[in-house]
Amino acid sequence: MTPISNVARRAYHRLWLVVVIGLLATGAAVTWAVWPVEVAVEAPRAGVATAERSAAVPIEPAAWDLRLWQPFTDAPVAQETAPPPLKLYSILKRKGVYLAALSAGDTAPMVYAASGDVVHGVTIRAVDATGVDLRSALGDQRLELRP
Repeated sequence: MTPISNVARRAYHRLWLVVVIGLLATGAAVTWAVWPVEVAVEAPRAGVATAERSAAVPIEPAAWDLRLWQPFTDAPVAQETAPPPLKLYSILKRKGVYLAALSAGDTAPMVYAASGDVVHGVTIRAVDATGVDLRSALGDQRLELRP
C-alpha cells in the first residue's frame, strides 16, 4: 500500500464531502418537486348571519366603458387655426433690414414688405431670417421660411 500525503488525503475527503452534499441537495430538490401539496380549504358555512353578508352592489354597464383616448385632466383642446392669408416666398436682407416676399394667393402679385407694413389687410409685425410674424383678423400667426 502506498502512503498518502496529508494534502492528498484532505483533497480526497473534501471531494467526498462535496459529492455527498451535492447528492443531498439533488435529492431534496427532487423530493420538493415531486411531493404533493395539500391545501386546506374550509368548508362553506351553511348559515351566514345577516350582519356578515356583504351588501351586493350592482355594477352599472357604463362603469365598464373605458375611454382610453381621453386625457386624465381637462386640457384645453387646440383649435384649428385658419391658414394664413399670405404666402411667404423668400426673405431678403437689404441695408440691415429684413424684407419678406409675400403674396396673397397664386394669382396675386408678389409684394416686398418690412416690419410695420400692411399687405392686403394683414399687418407685418416682425420679419427675421427664419420667418414673418403677422397680425390679421384671424389673430397672430407666424409664417416660417421653408427650405
